[in-house]
Amino acid sequence: MKKLLSICLCAALLAACAVAPASGTSATPSQSTQPPAAQEEAAGGSLRFSKGVSIHGDEKGTYFPLLTAWDKATVCYADYDTHQVVALCADPNCAHDSEACTAFVECPSNKPEVVPVGGQLLFLYRGSPGVADHYGKAALPRLELRGPTGQFIRQLAVFDEGSSFAEEYAVDDEAVYLLLEQVFGEPLSVTRTLVRVSLADGSRSEIASFTLENGVNYFLVGVSGGRFVMKRITADTSTPDPVKTQLHELFLVDKQGRVEPPFKSWTQGAGMQSGVEGRLFYLEQGTLTCLGPELEEALVVQNDAFQPDMVSFLACPEPWLLLNSLAHRSAAYDAPIHYAVDLETGEVRELAAVTALGQDSQFVFLGASSEALFGSYFDEQGTQQFASISRQDLWEGSANWQVFTQSVA
Repeated sequence: MKKLLSICLCAALLAACAVAPASGTSATPSQSTQPPAAQEEAAGGSLRFSKGVSIHGDEKGTYFPLLTAWDKATVCYADYDTHQVVALCADPNCAHDSEACTAFVECPSNKPEVVPVGGQLLFLYRGSPGVADHYGKAALPRLELRGPTGQFIRQLAVFDEGSSFAEEYAVDDEAVYLLLEQVFGEPLSVTRTLVRVSLADGSRSEIASFTLENGVNYFLVGVSGGRFVMKRITADTSTPDPVKTQLHELFLVDKQGRVEPPFKSWTQGAGMQSGVEGRLFYLEQGTLTCLGPELEEALVVQNDAFQPDMVSFLACPEPWLLLNSLAHRSAAYDAPIHYAVDLETGEVRELAAVTALGQDSQFVFLGASSEALFGSYFDEQGTQQFASISRQDLWEGSANWQVFTQSVA
């Protein structure tokens, strides 16, 4: 159970590290014809990016789905003032085990991402095609708008059976932008389409579509101002090790679907990128570069912990970037070591307060306020704990964790 709970919280944070199965090459993205609606939708302001469970909340608390049993999931709220984790349900006597409960998740493998937008909550269900036969509509990818305590307001959009969203997505003031995967026909054809869904009325439009042919794969990996950062991965199957020779290319797509040429490329293992909140980072051996909205080098930091394929980018609670690295594992601590990078000064510090939790803690950052950071870990008894720590204590290495009371059935 310990591993299962951890996987559910961690999986989304690690998704950007995945590599694509590939063979053959592709010179340019394959696009579909753009509908008129997509040509007009440039409004909405700057984009905010997420790669799954991340900083979803505000100064008062954080929302996240929790697998409470192998067949049961509950949407939770962590209240920073009371130090409590509670089900997102206003009924104190509720068992959170039926559709009557606002925190109940009918299909555990299709847990929602809960994103605060304009004083309300967007429930984003990515879809779970593998269990659609059993769970029916509950397994479909869909978007729901809910109130602050989880009460249902309206369904924004429902997508077809067999389709699913990537874990990465973006939001602006008017819409949510998703990478929708669809499988068609015989022989099978797979496309990934960047779609816009209006937060006002649920209307949707296609921005750009990419076909996964000849072993080429596409990912949404970040944002830059009002543009989407996409990654294309290809490989030459004529080489002895196609995975090792995969070519990674980053390119931009704007809200009207215009595709720009690649601005960054590297071979597998030579570099890696990550979009964290609204920022874009590129890492190569010993060097971390923070790119600005126009892709200029806003900050360059040197540290031997920065080694491609050994780093996981976690969150970016300003002014820090939080990440972990396997570069300095030891026999005494055979687990990733957590670091904070000060994005104003470039200083890098090991987060000794996290290291002190031990190698089995599997710490996950889940939220932040201006005063503290919140996350989950496993204690020495193997019990999952939720706790916060002040920013000052975290930076200075003082393990003064404030453990939250849990009242989730």
